Amino acid sequence: MDKAWMSKSRLSVEYEQGVREFLEFAFSNTLSNQILCPCRICVNSVLLTKDEVYEHLIINGILQLYKNWYEHGEQPSSSSNPNIAHHDDLSSHVNVHEMLQDTFGISNVDMGDETSPTSSPGGPNNEASQFFKLLKDANKELYPGCSKFTKLTFIVRLYHIKNQSGKDPEAIGQSHLEFRTDLMLGSLVYLLC
Repeated sequence: MDKAWMSKSRLSVEYEQGVREFLEFAFSNTLSNQILCPCRICVNSVLLTKDEVYEHLIINGILQLYKNWYEHGEQPSSSSNPNIAHHDDLSSHVNVHEMLQDTFGISNVDMGDETSPTSSPGGPNNEASQFFKLLKDANKELYPGCSKFTKLTFIVRLYHIKNQSGKDPEAIGQSHLEFRTDLMLGSLVYLLC
């Protein structure tokens, strides 16, 4: 399925047609009258009707990192696209810089520089300061020698586990064990808050 529409202007005919095709695909893979909304605000965490998702995608735009629609019935195809972000291995594939650009609505920014020059004499405003702190955390390893997570990808993974597990203690326990393995903590004991 052609996904070029995802990077088009939300005002374009191609984008609107792509949204309609996405909705047809997503609702053909569910028996429910609601799906997770992949807009930049809901980020696949809110169930909405077809009309509501359409409105969100037109107004807010689609989450740019959501290239493989695994939450909507698309089967992963690692051979055709090695950069897909699978929900099972979120931390190793997430493009954190792209996620920050989506969150703050910033595009075409040199994300390699953690300290961007500011044109205002008083320094960056509050939102810009928050953005640059997150950008710094996106590049800082979680603990010395940790190559799997940065500070930010660790937080994203925790939110992902919370979202997937809900309030089911058994699911939380299973996710906890998988996450502990991902962190490679070995016998280090830690507590869930």
